[in-house]
Amino acid sequence: MYCKKCGKEIPDGTQFCNECSSNSKEPMQYVSIALAVLGVILPFLKWLEVPVAKGLYSMFGMGEETPTFSLFGYIFAGSQYQSDTIYAVMIGIALIALIGIIFNAIYIIKALKNKSKLYKYGTIGAIISMIMSILFIVIVGLSAAIFKIMKLTVMPYIMFAVSIGNIIIIKKLKKKAQ
Repeated sequence: MYCKKCGKEIPDGTQFCNECSSNSKEPMQYVSIALAVLGVILPFLKWLEVPVAKGLYSMFGMGEETPTFSLFGYIFAGSQYQSDTIYAVMIGIALIALIGIIFNAIYIIKALKNKSKLYKYGTIGAIISMIMSILFIVIVGLSAAIFKIMKLTVMPYIMFAVSIGNIIIIKKLKKKAQ
């Protein structure tokens, strides 16, 4: 590859040019790394709101308690919030999320170490995260609408947008690298 500033040839995977000390990393790659970091963090934020009192108010004058759960937290919340079917669906979605997190983490590590052939990990991680978000929105969203036992927060929608954004950026980075 060639330095963007002075044009001298520099070895692939080198972050700085030996001639002018210019940073050879594409600025969009930092955005892609940041989106991959979000892809790792977002599944641990609050994805569901589950009413505890189911519309009843406490005799002490307090309002309805609404605990919120992360994608993984809901699995461990206990049977008071879930049926066996919902529990099985949530475990499946959480396993898909875990696979996406692993691919995003590999992409982040490879990108920070300036390794080659890193884009496939970022693309796979983003696609898996996008599929998981769609499944969550459709399956859990439908059950939430039908059974009225939970509500979705904005997190699955943000995860979907982050995944789409990272796929687009990685595609552009791959095109520039060729």
